[in-house]
Amino acid sequence: MAGGALVKSIRIKSGGGDYNIKFFENIKDVSNTINQKNNFFIIDKYVYDNFKLVNKKFEKNIVSVLKPNEKIKTLDTVEKVASELVIKGANRHSNIVGIGGGFVQDISQFTSHIYHRGTNLTLIPTTLLSMADSCMGGKCGINVSNFKNQVGIFKSPKDIYIYKGFTKTLNKQLLIDGYGEILKLLITKNKSQTINFLEYLNTNKFDIDEVNKFIRLSLLSKKPVVEIDEYELNYRRILNYGHTFAHAIESLSKNKLGHGHAVGFGLNLANFISYKMGYLDKKIFYKIYNVSYKAFDFERIINNYKFSKKEFLKTFETDKKTEGNLTNFILCKGYGELFIKKIKLDDKLASFIHEFYELNV
Repeated sequence: MAGGALVKSIRIKSGGGDYNIKFFENIKDVSNTINQKNNFFIIDKYVYDNFKLVNKKFEKNIVSVLKPNEKIKTLDTVEKVASELVIKGANRHSNIVGIGGGFVQDISQFTSHIYHRGTNLTLIPTTLLSMADSCMGGKCGINVSNFKNQVGIFKSPKDIYIYKGFTKTLNKQLLIDGYGEILKLLITKNKSQTINFLEYLNTNKFDIDEVNKFIRLSLLSKKPVVEIDEYELNYRRILNYGHTFAHAIESLSKNKLGHGHAVGFGLNLANFISYKMGYLDKKIFYKIYNVSYKAFDFERIINNYKFSKKEFLKTFETDKKTEGNLTNFILCKGYGELFIKKIKLDDKLASFIHEFYELNV
């Protein structure tokens, strides 16, 4: 590869082939690395308009420029991208380069998995969430008939390139989307990294070097989980920490609440239930909660997204982690101590949720 790596690469063991996550200081080094004859590009529109990663010689290899939109994260879009690959002469030995956030990542992974029964894949994540979390682990989901991520695959890339400068372009919501996932992953790892990140969140200021440090720490936290259970047969489910509650709130809010806010709220709700059930120390709960309250704007969530017990329980009933009247929630015993707990969908659970909302008043 071309020079320019910022820090030491992270090597991920995968059943689909081991791969590296490489970090770059200079966008020109990323561009020099990817501008090759056999690379075909799927690019986020904002990135295409504002960063000239693909030079003129290889513009003919740009397959699709996509504006993120859940309504078109569909098999129809995958088919259109595949058709363009055929037209442009891509073959089984070609490499698809997905440049963008989670939307572009999903389209790129799915297409590369099925095109000619599998091509190589390089991911260049450009949002904080995709850099710090979703680029690693191979999971991919595509929407079907307005239902989110109903079809999916596991597809390991051959390389992931992370350019630190992308974080400077992100608005507050996109940063918070990433912060929620970083907090989740650091809690799965250990105390000191979590405390350091909470201190950073408490400053309420953006620092590019700090953010990129936490991107790396977040990925290192996720690495052992996906290597132990790449295909989410059991252990990897701990990465759903906070997400069952987050998805419920997102759904009930008709997706008006941002993902990062929902995850921050959801993992604190999981912590509160862990505390009420005797698993989590009160001091740890409040250490995370007190910073999260401000960082993820809990006051706004309480005022605008409060739902009835019946509405919450109804949402859990349709969750894929629910079996009968029991749902698999991820609870917390402490830093680095997450576990799966089946909880009955009853008034006791609803009362915990209600009590958590009242705590925030």
